[in-house]
Amino acid sequence: MPVLTPVNTLDPPLNLPGVAHAICTADGNFMYEEARRQYELRAHMANRPIDAANEEAQTRAAARRQYVACLSSQGYRIVYDR
Repeated sequence: MPVLTPVNTLDPPLNLPGVAHAICTADGNFMYEEARRQYELRAHMANRPIDAANEEAQTRAAARRQYVACLSSQGYRIVYDR
């Protein structure tokens, strides 16, 4: 799990870090499924085969963008422990 740090210490985040992580993980999971569905629809409309590796890369990227945007709206930024 990434470390969530508040963006502004004067204006506290909406939820506790664990709650925000759970909410944003659910948002990211939903976006993953939606991006997969959209990729398959575009491939079908273009009448081309589905490239599984490209589909996975695009759906993961969409899910990550959604997760980061959700955390930002909750008042957090992500700091990864390396």
